Amino acid sequence: MSKDELKDALRRAQEQNARLQKRVAEAEKSERLLKSILEYIPEGLTVTEGPEVSIRAISRYGQQLIGRPLESIEGRTGAEILESWKLLHPDGVTQAEYEKLPLVRAVTKGEDVREEEWILLRPDGKKIPILLNAGPMRDEQGTITGGLSSWIGMEKRGQLEERLRESEKRFRLAISAAKMGAYSRNLQTGQDHWSPEFLAIYGLGPDEPLPLVDGIPAAVHPEDRPRVLAEACAFYGRTVEQEFSSEHRIVRPNGEIRWVQILGNMHFDPVDSQQVIYGLGIDITQRKRSEEALRESEARYRALISASSQVLYRMSPDWSEMRQLQGGSFLADTAEPNRNWLQDYIHPDDQKRVLESIDKAVRTGTVFELEHRVRRVDGILGWTHSRAVPVRNAAGEVVEWFGAASDITARKQAEDDLRQAMKKADQASRAKSEFLASMSHEIRTPMNGVIGLTELALMQEPKPKIRDYLHMVKQSAKSLLDIINDILDLSKIEAGRVELEHADFDLRDMLESLFETMRMGAEHKALSFTTVIDPGVPDWIKGDESRLRQIFVNLIGNAVKYTDAGQVSVRVGVEDGRGAQDTGGRDIPMPICLLASVKDTGGGIPKDKLGSIFEPFDTGARSAKHDGTGLGLAITKRLVELMGGRITAQSELGRGSTFTFSAALEPASEAAAGEGSGHATVRPDARTLRVLLAEDNEINRFLAVELLKGLGHEVTTVQDGRQALEVLAKERFDLVLMDVQMPQMHGDEVTRRIRAGEAGDPNVPIVALTAYALKGDRERFLAAGMDDYLAKPIDMEELGRVLARIGANGKSAE
Repeated sequence: MSKDELKDALRRAQEQNARLQKRVAEAEKSERLLKSILEYIPEGLTVTEGPEVSIRAISRYGQQLIGRPLESIEGRTGAEILESWKLLHPDGVTQAEYEKLPLVRAVTKGEDVREEEWILLRPDGKKIPILLNAGPMRDEQGTITGGLSSWIGMEKRGQLEERLRESEKRFRLAISAAKMGAYSRNLQTGQDHWSPEFLAIYGLGPDEPLPLVDGIPAAVHPEDRPRVLAEACAFYGRTVEQEFSSEHRIVRPNGEIRWVQILGNMHFDPVDSQQVIYGLGIDITQRKRSEEALRESEARYRALISASSQVLYRMSPDWSEMRQLQGGSFLADTAEPNRNWLQDYIHPDDQKRVLESIDKAVRTGTVFELEHRVRRVDGILGWTHSRAVPVRNAAGEVVEWFGAASDITARKQAEDDLRQAMKKADQASRAKSEFLASMSHEIRTPMNGVIGLTELALMQEPKPKIRDYLHMVKQSAKSLLDIINDILDLSKIEAGRVELEHADFDLRDMLESLFETMRMGAEHKALSFTTVIDPGVPDWIKGDESRLRQIFVNLIGNAVKYTDAGQVSVRVGVEDGRGAQDTGGRDIPMPICLLASVKDTGGGIPKDKLGSIFEPFDTGARSAKHDGTGLGLAITKRLVELMGGRITAQSELGRGSTFTFSAALEPASEAAAGEGSGHATVRPDARTLRVLLAEDNEINRFLAVELLKGLGHEVTTVQDGRQALEVLAKERFDLVLMDVQMPQMHGDEVTRRIRAGEAGDPNVPIVALTAYALKGDRERFLAAGMDDYLAKPIDMEELGRVLARIGANGKSAE
């Protein structure tokens, strides 16, 4: 063999070897693929070889279904298998013959077996129905080299079929609920199929045909027919797969017009040139009606907005751009984006405030709301109330802001007018207060002289006729003073200038003293005067003693005044369950509801007048022969309400009246309750006090000196505040009686300087003498450093109590 022949033989051998290696690799790949298939395929699969039908491989699922170990299956022939485990006919009894086994028929006869039913008998005795397929395997020359069979348990197939039926059922229910129907059309054969749901959309029964005209349903609305026909022709003429969609009206056999949407997919088979359309028909009538209603609603909304004064606007997420503005009645409409909106619309003085509010809203993602000024379309500066909310996408991100603004220019003008009116009213109120203070001082000062000098004259034991004259003068003066006090009290109450005190006082002592005073007036008219204080009424309580006394005086005084014969009776108690209670030996402080009634046998009040007796200046309810301002009951009612109570009246003409009131008071402190009862009184043996009297009015000064000397005290007088400071710097006193309003320096300023150590003892007791009677006077005096105050005209009993208290607590000025 030549060298060339040798090379050629070697080359052919190498090529053949390469082909063999490739075939081996392909075989190995096929083997791996087969093993994977056998491992994971979810059905029984058997591969056989040779005419003996020897089992080469079986799938994992098949092995599990048979219920035998792998070594008892692989390598066994068909005859061996038939002997070792049974395959039964569908009757479950007759054993299969070898030649009738599907795999044997496939290998020996080349038969193609399709879905034969057999029963597999497992070693555990369980019979499993199976559905079996089998066929021959051939080599390249067509020679049968083996067979292949597959099977699944009928139970699993039944489950799959049941699932399929359930799926179809759900699908039909879904398309029925969605008012859908299915259809198909073969354009070559002209064969159509419509589901019952599809026919129902057109108002037809399940067995009725759908009439067609020019290839589309005859039910298509005449106005929509040309468009639908053009859409269908364009769709039918395509030779590639595509989608079809058409929305149009149809007319049902009963004349009802409905909207439908027809969807379709064109499937094209190039082998037999068949074009088949599969699709759905959907009843969209409700959607169309909703869309129409929405369009109408939007049209109405836009018309409403156009007719209203509301401004609507849209802003970018960071407010850098106004995207749209519907200006209402005071700003111009614009659909163009505007990045200069702040300067165009917002008042320069408000721009910073607007930006601060925007920044807060953007940072927090909360509502923007602000009142600010704008430039109106007419060039006038106006006020607007603006409010905007963030609009978010599905991810929660702010994509824009939508806002509305109202023209509040008129409201702002009204508020400004109201502020001006309130300012004027406040000025008028202050002027009224100043007038009342001035009148109080100007009237009380001479009244102090009249009443005081009358009392001094009575102390001189005048002749009986002169005494009667003096009593009448004193009574007239006190009546005038009562009228002044009523007017001032009502003015203070109506202006909200009355604040109740909260101080401890002896309630029983106050009532007993008051009743004794009122008894004299009743006995003077030969009236029976009876009083009852229930045992449950505490001795000491906390409240405003003077105002409570005023309520009793007004009611008892009226009862005596309007009763000509008979009696006046007063009863004081506490409401059940509201008094002080002892629980297991522990004193529990509880609110005290005082309950009092004043009953008389006077002429009574007409029923038609009962509703107005608590109104100011109402004097028509009682007999015209009695004088009065008609303010007493009005003041009483307001004082009772300030104390958290209420007052009622019952009356019968000719039989009398009963007034009942309640008042919420507080328990007294333990220290006050332990002091016992009784006010300080003027005692003949009280020690002599050195008193400095600062009073600029000559008559009042004379009167005070006489009263003080009559009580056994030493008095030094000065006429103004500067003189008071000079005297205090040189001498020591037990008490300073200080007129509040004096020339050179008022009493409160003098007091502040004394307390600051500018003159004499900074701790000397100082009592104000005042003819003022307005809210805040007492607080002002105490704030200046005064210890107490006496209102003019000076009451001797009050003066005596103050002096007795100073005498008991103070040290001698010697």
